[in-house]
Parts: sequence; structure tokens; C-alpha cells
Amino acid sequence: MTPPTNLRGGDRSRRVFRPKVRFAARVPSRGEGLAAADSGVGMAVFGRTFLFHRRDAGLVLALVGLTLAVYGQVFRFEFVDIDDPAYVISNPHVLRGLNFDGVRWAFGAVHDSNWIPLTWLSLMLDATFFGSWPGGYHLTNAFLHLVNVLLLFAIFSRATGRQLQSALVAALFAVHPLHAESVAWIAERKDVLSMFFGLLSLWAYVCYAQMNRVTWLRAFAIALAVVSFVCSLMAKPTFVTLPFLLLFLDYWPLGRFSLEPGGIAGNESRAHASRTLLVFEKLPFFAISAAFCAIALWAQASGGAMRSLVRFPLLTRCQNAAVAYALYAWRAACPVGLAPFYPHPGSQLGVYPVVLAGVFLLAVTLWALASARRRPARFVGWFWFLGTMVPMIGLVQVGYQQMADRYAYLPLIGLYVAATELATSLAPAAVWPNRMRVLTAVGAIAAYTALGFAQVSYWHDGDRLFRHALAVAEDNAVARQGLASALFRKGEIAEALAHLQRAIEIDPGDRQPHYTAGRILHAEGRWDEAANQFLKALAIDENYAEAHHDLGLVLCAQGKYWEALGHFERAIEIDPQLVQGYMNLGYVCYRLQYYADSIAFNERALALDPSLIGCHRSIAASLAAEGRISEAIEKYHYVASISPEDKEVRAEMTQLLERQAALAEKRTE
Repeated sequence: MTPPTNLRGGDRSRRVFRPKVRFAARVPSRGEGLAAADSGVGMAVFGRTFLFHRRDAGLVLALVGLTLAVYGQVFRFEFVDIDDPAYVISNPHVLRGLNFDGVRWAFGAVHDSNWIPLTWLSLMLDATFFGSWPGGYHLTNAFLHLVNVLLLFAIFSRATGRQLQSALVAALFAVHPLHAESVAWIAERKDVLSMFFGLLSLWAYVCYAQMNRVTWLRAFAIALAVVSFVCSLMAKPTFVTLPFLLLFLDYWPLGRFSLEPGGIAGNESRAHASRTLLVFEKLPFFAISAAFCAIALWAQASGGAMRSLVRFPLLTRCQNAAVAYALYAWRAACPVGLAPFYPHPGSQLGVYPVVLAGVFLLAVTLWALASARRRPARFVGWFWFLGTMVPMIGLVQVGYQQMADRYAYLPLIGLYVAATELATSLAPAAVWPNRMRVLTAVGAIAAYTALGFAQVSYWHDGDRLFRHALAVAEDNAVARQGLASALFRKGEIAEALAHLQRAIEIDPGDRQPHYTAGRILHAEGRWDEAANQFLKALAIDENYAEAHHDLGLVLCAQGKYWEALGHFERAIEIDPQLVQGYMNLGYVCYRLQYYADSIAFNERALALDPSLIGCHRSIAASLAAEGRISEAIEKYHYVASISPEDKEVRAEMTQLLERQAALAEKRTE
């Protein structure tokens, strides 16, 4: 019999877990390896055992219970004022539900500096079932996270043959407080959806690697891995590092790099596969990854999200990356004081934090390299963390944050693997009885579950979330902006404006608090003050389409249509997809008696969003003003058919019919 392995990787000592441990998986013998691998995947594909064996039922139920204990509260949560409006509340394409026009928009548009069509489709599907009820969107996020937990358990239990350690890794992933942002924030649907397809790709690859014969099942498994990888990147380009993860899995626990059977029994027939061949079979994954990296950079640049590259020089970004790595590792162990935004320190980052972080990273990396042969799980776990964090560590800076909890959703899996192996090796069965080890693991999971539940609860609404963020770090400009938006919706205007003023003092170079203040003042009818705030936002960034648009609205309210016309035109020049810009241009042109232009702009708005009934009414009014009575009546008939409760439309149509009758009578005379 080939000795079983655990998350310690190549160490096959029988002293790691005593034979009496009931939940330890039975590893097939050398003679059973081939049949077990192929038949196991076959049963999985045809749904007979799918991801788990019957013996895993207790662990699966425990993982489900832990996940629900932390995230079962989210169905009562509301939208928050960061990104949720752009993704759901103020996004007409999403709110209309899943339809052909929505699908076309999802694949054809770059919105919020992202090209993430599958994320948009999933939100549209939610809108179809839940409308504007936020609890439904939260429940979908929580369900996807639960599926991800079970997929993670399936991947490592199948790859290592050790159910208990794999369940511990999945349990940490299920309840860790750093993952609250990815799951409890509706706008981060892209995180949980991308993770689902990415983990599905990893699971399919493990099945492929464990099958020894070239069969249709093996071809199906690798095809599923490729398709799932593409879907993951179409939800969010988090998994662009997946080809490297596949190589790590080849090293451990699959053992495909070693001349000895690596971490899995039944790999003997693949023990002599060359490293070159292993890299070559990943070429399709590398090509897909490179293509989506280019798409992501283009989308971020076109949306203006990479302006921070100018603000933070390369040296500053490298220094911050080192510190951020150390902070992620620290918060993985001690997840307290978490917030939705951590301001970038910029040039204020001291020498000592950078040096200490560099020493820490170098020491742990050397330790992992030294452990690569005897303890490959440490090596793979640490480099999983380092590698998957690279796209999000800030070397290519997107936004003005130092780091973000949501960026740790994938990378922390590596730390869970390394930590589980380390805990096992530090407490061998000969020294630390099984019962004590189980109690210690249960205690650690219980502590993280309590912290995770508390962290998730802060995401109940914007008021609670941003007040907590300010309690963590008072000088957090983004938290003050978010709190101001939440307070505005509650009608607490004075306090909202005070927080925005403080945000401006903290970061005078940020355009957003001026824009938010302008919107609040506009809603309050304080036109001059609102215009002043929009102008200040434009002084910081002249290419701010929303500020141009909203300044145009203020000018319209003041009757300054010519000035408003220029700002609306500039807004759609910057953002050709700004639907409201075309609609308001149509209104201004109508007021300036440029009726043909008004019709053209309204038709352009309808091409982007066919649901805008106001555009149809504006076109009808322009047609009537041009004397095209029959066409205007026809347009009003159409509006009345889709909005029968609109009494104003029927009144305007009645007036036109009377006018048409009067003209006809006059002609007969």
C-alpha cells in the first residue's frame, strides 16, 4: 500500500495521523490507482457521486452550517452607497431584468471601468426574480460563496486524499472576516462569481490530472477546465494567475513534477512526465490569461480608473506592495480593524514599515523554498498567496486604496493551506492527541466564525458600515463620503455636508466629495452652491463626465440653457454611453427650439436604453412643435399603450387631436 499523504505534501509518515482517525480518507493502493481515478471521475461526471463521497456528508454539513452561521443574516441587508448604485440601483440595464437588449449591453459595454459580462447577466437574472429587493441579491452572493466553500473542499480532499485537513482549509475560507466584503457587498458579485468558475476550473483540472488514460472523460475534464476559466475571467479577471496555480498543483499535491508519486496515489504512470510537457499543456490557459489581462487594462484605462498611476510613482507603488503583502498576512491571522477602504499612504509611507515588510517577506519566502521538498504544502501555499496577489497588490495601481479586503478572497486560500500544514507538523499525533488537535481546530474556527459574523453585520447598510469604518480610521475620506450619501438618503443634510467638508480637507485632490456635495445641494435646490461644487470637481478633473452632466442640470434649473448645452455636449463627448446626457440634450434643444436636434438626441438615448418613456414624449412634443401633427399623435398613441396610467400623455394627445380636427375643418372651409 502507498502510504497516505496529507496537507504536509511529500511527507508520507504514518505518524502524521493515527489509523484510528475515522474521517481520514482511505487512499487507493498502487494496483487500485488507475481504476479508482477514472471511475471516480466518471461517477462525478455522471452525477453518481459528483463532488463528494458519502463518507464526507458530515464534513459537508458542517461547512454548510458554518457558512450559514456567518452569512445567513444577509437577506435583511440593504444596498450601500459605494458601487451598488452603478451595479443595480441606478443601472437601468440591470433593473429591466434578463433580456436580449441586456445581454447585448453586457457583452458590448465597458461599465464602471470593467468588462464583466457574466456579472451583469447574473445581476439581471436577480433583477428578474427579486426586482429592487436588496435581500435577493445578497442571498445570491451568499449562495455562491457557499458553493465556493464546497468546491474548495472538493478540490483539496480529492487532490490530497485527506478530508479533515481539506475541511479545515474550506472552513477557514467559509468564515474568515476578510471575505465579508466579497460576499456581503452586492457590487462584489463579480468576486464570488469569478471564484465559482475559477474553482470549478481547478476541480476539473484535478480530475483531468488524476485520470491516466486518454479517454473522452479526460478530454471533457480539460475542456471543462478551459471553459470555466474563460467564464471566470468574464465575471472578473481575478483568476488570470490560474495557469501558475495549475503548475503549483502539479508539483503538490498531484505530484506530476516528481519522479516519485507526489501527493496522490495512482500517479505512478505519470511520474515520468516531463516538466516541459506540463508547461506546454498549460499554453491555452496562458494565452487566455494574456488576452484577458489586455482586456482588463484597456477597460480600466478607458474608464479612467488608472489615473492613480500618475499620482503614485513606481517606487512608491513597489514600497506599498511590500507593506500590503505583510498587512494581508497579518490580517489573515488577526482580522480586526477591517474597513471597506484603506487610504493609500503615498509618499508618507515610512522607511521602517517597508524594511520590516521586506524582511518578513524574504524570511518566509526562504523558509517556504527550504521546505519545498519535505513540506511542499508550505511552498505551494505561500507562493499561491504571493502569486495570486500580484494583479491586485498595487504595482499597476487602480484607484486610490492601499489594499482591499476583497482582494484577499482568492490569495488567502494559499495561507490557509500553509497554516493547516504548519499546525499539523507542529502538533504531531505522537505529542498532541487527536482529541486535543480537534478541539484546538474547533476553537480556532469558532473564533473566526464569531469575528466573521460581526464583520458581516457591519454591511447591513451604509450608515452602519461607514460609521464602523470611521471608528477604525477617523481620517478616511472615502468612508466619510459613503456616510454622507447614507445620511442624505435619510434626510440628515447638515451632517452629510459636514462629513463631505471633512473629506475635502483630508484629501483636497479628490474630485468625488465635491461631486457628492454638489448632488446633495442640487437636490436641496441650492443651485449656486451646487454649481460651485461641480466646478470644483471639474477643476480637479476636467474629464469628469458626471460632473459636467449634473452641472448642466443645475444650469437648466436656473434657465441657463445655452450654458447647459455646452456641459451636456462635453459629458457625452467624454462618455458616449451616458444615456441621461443624450436625454437632457434633447430637452435643452427643445427649450431652445432646435426641434430636429431634440428628436435626434432623444432617439440616440432610446438606442442606448429603449425603456426611456420620457424620450418618446419629448420626441412627440418636438414633432408637434414642428407641425408634424400626425406623427406626434402616432408617437403619443405609442406612449399611451406602454404607459396607460399617464393622464398627461392622454391630455396632450387629446389636445393634438382637437388641433388636427380644427386644421382639417379649416381646410374644408
